[in-house]
Amino acid sequence: MATGHQCRYTAAPTASSAEAGQSIELTVYDNASIRAHDPMFKNAGDYFRREMNALRHSGTTLMPVPGLGEKAYWQPGTDLLHVLDRGVYILLEVNIHFTSSKTGGTKRQLRETATQAAEIDLVRNTILPRLRPSSFISTHQEPLAGTGAHSS
Repeated sequence: MATGHQCRYTAAPTASSAEAGQSIELTVYDNASIRAHDPMFKNAGDYFRREMNALRHSGTTLMPVPGLGEKAYWQPGTDLLHVLDRGVYILLEVNIHFTSSKTGGTKRQLRETATQAAEIDLVRNTILPRLRPSSFISTHQEPLAGTGAHSS
Protein backbone atom coordinates (compact mmCIF):
# COMPACT_ATOMS: atom_id res chain seq x y z
CA MET A 1 0.00 0.00 0.00
CA ALA A 2 1.27 3.44 -0.90
CA THR A 3 1.88 6.17 1.65
CA GLY A 4 0.21 9.55 1.36
CA HIS A 5 -0.05 12.74 3.35
CA GLN A 6 -2.52 12.16 6.17
CA CYS A 7 -4.41 14.46 8.51
CA ARG A 8 -6.92 13.47 11.17
CA TYR A 9 -9.32 15.86 12.86
CA THR A 10 -11.16 14.72 15.99
CA ALA A 11 -14.02 16.47 17.77
CA ALA A 12 -14.64 15.66 21.42
CA PRO A 13 -18.16 14.56 22.41
CA THR A 14 -20.51 17.10 23.92
CA ALA A 15 -22.90 16.59 26.82
CA SER A 16 -25.90 17.57 24.67
CA SER A 17 -24.93 15.33 21.77
CA ALA A 18 -25.90 11.72 21.18
CA GLU A 19 -22.55 11.24 19.54
CA ALA A 20 -19.53 9.90 21.40
CA GLY A 21 -17.16 11.74 19.05
CA GLN A 22 -16.52 12.43 15.42
CA SER A 23 -13.43 12.33 13.27
CA ILE A 24 -12.41 13.16 9.74
CA GLU A 25 -9.42 11.46 8.19
CA LEU A 26 -8.01 12.82 4.95
CA THR A 27 -5.26 11.08 3.00
CA VAL A 28 -3.80 12.68 -0.11
CA TYR A 29 -1.70 10.61 -2.48
CA ASP A 30 0.25 12.78 -4.91
CA ASN A 31 2.94 11.75 -7.38
CA ALA A 32 5.78 12.73 -5.00
CA SER A 33 4.46 10.59 -2.13
CA ILE A 34 3.84 7.66 -4.49
CA ARG A 35 7.36 7.81 -5.97
CA ALA A 36 8.99 8.25 -2.56
CA HIS A 37 7.27 5.31 -0.87
CA ASP A 38 6.22 2.80 -3.50
CA PRO A 39 7.95 2.51 -6.90
CA MET A 40 5.40 -0.18 -7.87
CA PHE A 41 3.00 2.58 -8.96
CA LYS A 42 3.75 5.07 -11.77
CA ASN A 43 1.80 7.92 -10.18
CA ALA A 44 -1.21 8.70 -7.98
CA GLY A 45 -3.66 8.02 -10.83
CA ASP A 46 -2.14 4.57 -11.37
CA TYR A 47 -2.45 3.85 -7.63
CA PHE A 48 -6.12 4.99 -7.68
CA ARG A 49 -6.96 2.73 -10.66
CA ARG A 50 -5.20 -0.30 -9.18
CA GLU A 51 -6.81 0.26 -5.78
CA MET A 52 -10.31 0.49 -7.31
CA ASN A 53 -9.68 -2.67 -9.39
CA ALA A 54 -8.43 -4.55 -6.31
CA LEU A 55 -11.49 -3.49 -4.31
CA ARG A 56 -13.86 -4.58 -7.11
CA HIS A 57 -12.09 -7.95 -7.50
CA SER A 58 -12.38 -8.55 -3.75
CA GLY A 59 -16.16 -8.13 -4.02
CA THR A 60 -16.26 -4.66 -2.45
CA THR A 61 -19.16 -2.50 -3.58
CA LEU A 62 -18.09 0.80 -5.11
CA MET A 63 -20.75 3.32 -6.05
CA PRO A 64 -19.73 5.92 -8.69
CA VAL A 65 -20.20 9.56 -7.65
CA PRO A 66 -20.84 11.45 -10.90
CA GLY A 67 -19.58 15.01 -11.20
CA LEU A 68 -17.00 14.77 -8.41
CA GLY A 69 -13.41 15.11 -9.63
CA GLU A 70 -12.30 13.08 -12.62
CA LYS A 71 -13.53 9.87 -10.97
CA ALA A 72 -15.03 9.24 -7.58
CA TYR A 73 -16.42 6.23 -5.73
CA TRP A 74 -18.29 5.87 -2.45
CA GLN A 75 -17.53 2.66 -0.54
CA PRO A 76 -20.72 1.80 1.39
CA GLY A 77 -20.35 0.34 4.87
CA THR A 78 -16.90 1.87 5.37
CA ASP A 79 -17.73 5.59 5.01
CA LEU A 80 -14.83 5.94 2.55
CA LEU A 81 -14.91 8.33 -0.39
CA HIS A 82 -12.25 7.79 -3.08
CA VAL A 83 -11.64 10.72 -5.47
CA LEU A 84 -9.16 11.20 -8.31
CA ASP A 85 -8.67 14.75 -9.57
CA ARG A 86 -5.76 16.50 -11.28
CA GLY A 87 -3.46 13.55 -10.70
CA VAL A 88 -4.16 13.44 -6.95
CA TYR A 89 -5.93 10.57 -5.18
CA ILE A 90 -7.97 11.75 -2.19
CA LEU A 91 -9.28 9.29 0.38
CA LEU A 92 -11.72 10.74 2.89
CA GLU A 93 -13.32 9.04 5.87
CA VAL A 94 -15.81 10.65 8.24
CA ASN A 95 -16.57 8.70 11.41
CA ILE A 96 -19.53 9.41 13.64
CA HIS A 97 -19.54 7.35 16.83
CA PHE A 98 -22.74 6.93 18.81
CA THR A 99 -22.94 6.42 22.57
CA SER A 100 -25.97 4.19 22.21
CA SER A 101 -25.40 0.61 21.14
CA LYS A 102 -28.98 0.55 19.85
CA THR A 103 -28.46 1.80 16.31
CA GLY A 104 -31.11 0.03 14.30
CA GLY A 105 -30.93 -0.55 10.56
CA THR A 106 -32.83 2.64 9.71
CA LYS A 107 -30.69 4.80 11.98
CA ARG A 108 -27.52 3.23 10.58
CA GLN A 109 -28.73 3.81 7.01
CA LEU A 110 -29.58 7.45 7.77
CA ARG A 111 -26.15 7.96 9.35
CA GLU A 112 -24.43 6.44 6.30
CA THR A 113 -26.48 8.58 3.90
CA ALA A 114 -25.69 11.73 5.91
CA THR A 115 -22.00 10.79 6.07
CA GLN A 116 -21.86 10.23 2.31
CA ALA A 117 -23.50 13.60 1.63
CA ALA A 118 -21.14 15.36 4.07
CA GLU A 119 -18.06 13.76 2.50
CA ILE A 120 -19.11 14.65 -1.04
CA ASP A 121 -19.87 18.22 0.02
CA LEU A 122 -16.54 18.55 1.85
CA VAL A 123 -14.57 17.32 -1.16
CA ARG A 124 -16.55 19.31 -3.72
CA ASN A 125 -16.66 22.63 -1.84
CA THR A 126 -13.53 22.64 0.34
CA ILE A 127 -10.85 20.24 -0.87
CA LEU A 128 -11.08 20.28 -4.68
CA PRO A 129 -11.15 24.09 -5.02
CA ARG A 130 -7.84 24.21 -3.08
CA LEU A 131 -6.23 21.27 -4.84
CA ARG A 132 -3.25 21.91 -7.05
CA PRO A 133 -2.17 19.46 -9.76
CA SER A 134 0.03 16.70 -8.36
CA SER A 135 3.13 18.12 -10.06
CA PHE A 136 2.81 21.28 -7.91
CA ILE A 137 2.16 19.67 -4.52
CA SER A 138 5.07 19.85 -2.11
CA THR A 139 5.62 17.13 0.44
CA HIS A 140 6.08 19.92 3.01
CA GLN A 141 2.79 21.73 2.34
CA GLU A 142 0.82 22.88 5.36
CA PRO A 143 -2.49 21.00 5.93
CA LEU A 144 -5.84 22.67 5.37
CA ALA A 145 -7.02 24.69 8.34
CA GLY A 146 -9.53 22.80 10.47
CA THR A 147 -11.14 22.72 13.84
CA GLY A 148 -10.67 20.29 16.65
CA ALA A 149 -7.57 18.32 17.52
CA HIS A 150 -5.23 17.72 14.63
CA SER A 151 -2.54 15.16 14.08
CA SER A 152 -0.46 14.42 11.00
